[in-house]
Amino acid sequence: ITTIYEGTTGIQANDLIGRKLTRDSGRTMRVLIDRIAADARRLAASKDAGLIELGADLQSGLAALDEATNWLLETSRTHQEQCLAGAVPYLRLTGSVVGGWLSALGAEAAVRRLAAGDADQGFLRAKVDTARHFATHVLVQAPSLRDTVTRGARSSLSLADDQF
Repeated sequence: ITTIYEGTTGIQANDLIGRKLTRDSGRTMRVLIDRIAADARRLAASKDAGLIELGADLQSGLAALDEATNWLLETSRTHQEQCLAGAVPYLRLTGSVVGGWLSALGAEAAVRRLAAGDADQGFLRAKVDTARHFATHVLVQAPSLRDTVTRGARSSLSLADDQF
């Protein structure tokens, strides 16, 4: 079954690049990146120290996604195989940034409700702590995933078929 899962990941990743990202020259991804960027700026400008930190972490992860996206769009014009070699790390990068974004928005809502005196203090603090955990354990991987996307193709494609 693991080969099915691995194949499915590759298929989904190739679909993300081939039929989603490059289909419209990245316009849809640009809308998403811009939306996340606006939210990250708002969080970074917050009066709450935890949200400021989440905003900064999100901006860092988003910069990596933006760079990888631009590289893929440029490279796809002439070297599609290099893009496909980085498809799975790009899928992980996209998921990490979107996950960081959504958890940061959840933390922002929780901070508002905590300030308003909402009775479910434990749950709301857990939302903030979970977002912080995601940012420091998953979102921080964004720059290395970007590097795998933009620099990893040569090693992935260096072996000839008879070397397997």
